[in-house]
Amino acid sequence: MESAVKNFLKIKCVIFIIAFFLNGFTVQAEQTNYGSAGETGILFKLPIGARGVSIGGGLAANAQGVEAMVWNPAGLTSGSQHEIFADYTSLYEEINMAAVGYSCQMPWISLGALISYFGYGVIERFDVDAYNNPIRTNQSIEPFSLIAVLGAAKSISPALSLGVNTKFMQEDLVDKKFYFLAWDVGLQIITGLEGLKVAAAVKNLGQKKFADFSLPQLTQIGAAYKIPLGFFEPDELVLALDGILPQDQPLQGALGLEYTLLGIVSIRAGYHTSDVRGAEDFMTGFAFGMGIKLREYSLHYAYSPDALIGDGHRISLLAQFGPRGEPGRKGRKAKKKKQGKYLYEYLK
Repeated sequence: MESAVKNFLKIKCVIFIIAFFLNGFTVQAEQTNYGSAGETGILFKLPIGARGVSIGGGLAANAQGVEAMVWNPAGLTSGSQHEIFADYTSLYEEINMAAVGYSCQMPWISLGALISYFGYGVIERFDVDAYNNPIRTNQSIEPFSLIAVLGAAKSISPALSLGVNTKFMQEDLVDKKFYFLAWDVGLQIITGLEGLKVAAAVKNLGQKKFADFSLPQLTQIGAAYKIPLGFFEPDELVLALDGILPQDQPLQGALGLEYTLLGIVSIRAGYHTSDVRGAEDFMTGFAFGMGIKLREYSLHYAYSPDALIGDGHRISLLAQFGPRGEPGRKGRKAKKKKQGKYLYEYLK
């Protein structure tokens, strides 16, 4: 009974903190436009992975393993010894996105690689006549974007992880081709409050002007609070809150909930602030999803309604093999060492 009361007070406290911060967010940003209003670099802006999308994109503090290369590279250190990831997203009509990735835990370092593809579908090609009127050419084009990511992360201490991504992108618009090179840097910290992690990531650092377009740079700061509910063993509720600041747009907010039952079934819901919501599209900005894990394999689904570009459906597959964390942290001395309760004790 006493444990249930404590859990209730924790949940009430966290909900109050979340409500306080959300009241300060400026609700002025389109859900999927995480960057500057450039005309290209679309894969730098679109989220990948059903789990992160279904909780509104608030995954900076709770990103783990191979998926962390999308949200915060520091989370690579929390992955399993080997992880394989595949993701498919269906958007409007023939527009779709796919990604595959792999991560592994080496002695004292975590490494990962990810490739994602965005296809605009088959588009009918038009020309113009002498009066600038469109005329059919009986031809079609298939523009696409491709991005490759290499990530590395390191646990500086049991409480602090740092990570970095190197990203190369090619965008083929048939008549024009663009190439980009960018970097992400991030950190995750286990705080003195049990169950609370905080994180920060700066994404798409690179040449600000390339082929007359701006890279969609952004800064993301987040927190994740894990609460063991005690109804079943094991089960937990994770509350995530992120603030997202694109370089050329107002502050955005992301709020997400993830409940995992018996370590097998996960139910998720999230919200991302948006200014494009109207009477007919009030669901824009919300997201929902679920996941199921069987031994080393898990399947995740996310649904994100959007009145402008159409509803998004995402499916992710994840295979995890071996123990979690960097092998260098699992020696006898590390097991015998007493864990501290506060941040300064972890950092010793």
